[in-house]
Amino acid sequence: VADEIAKLKEEINRYDVEIVYNMDETGLFYKLLPNHSYVKSDHRKNAQGIKLMKAKDHVTLFISTNAMGNDKVPLCLIGKSKKPRCFNNGPPWLKYFSQKKAWSDSKVFQQWWEFFHKNHIRLKTSDKVLSIMDNCGSHGSEIMDPYNQVKVVFLPPNVTSMYQPNSGGVIAMVKKNY
Repeated sequence: VADEIAKLKEEINRYDVEIVYNMDETGLFYKLLPNHSYVKSDHRKNAQGIKLMKAKDHVTLFISTNAMGNDKVPLCLIGKSKKPRCFNNGPPWLKYFSQKKAWSDSKVFQQWWEFFHKNHIRLKTSDKVLSIMDNCGSHGSEIMDPYNQVKVVFLPPNVTSMYQPNSGGVIAMVKKNY
C-alpha cells in the first residue's frame, strides 16, 4: 500500500490544492437516537428500550469538497421517495436522488457524477481537476468526463479510514451538526 500511496501523493502534487477534490458517501440514520447519553437515574426507566434507539430509517449523503475546504460541492441526498413531500414547497436546496433502498448504487452514482462535473466543476474552473475517491464498487471504473477536465484517482483498498480526508472528520462534522 505504501507504494500506491506514494504514487497518489505524486499525482496530488501535480495539482493546485484548490482543484483537488475528495468525495465520499455516508449513511445518515436520521431517526436514530443516541444509544449512549447521560440520563438522570429517575428517568432511566422511561428512556431504555425506546424503538427509536434502533430505528433504521436512513438516507445517504454524497459529500465532496476541495483540499482547502473552501469549495464545498452542494450536498447530494439519496432517499427512498421519488417525490418527497418536503420538496412540495419549492425546489430543494440540495441535489436529491431516489433509490429503492436509499443506498448508493452505480446508477445513482452516475447521476451524481454528472451533477459534479457539469453543474459544479465546469461552472467553477476550466482547469484540470483531480478527484480522489474510495474504490467502492458503485463508483465503478468507467467514470468518464466527456470534457476531459476531471481526472479520477481511486484510493487503494482498505485504506480509506486512514487516507481519505472526508473520512477523517468532514463526515463526522456534518453528522454532528445535523
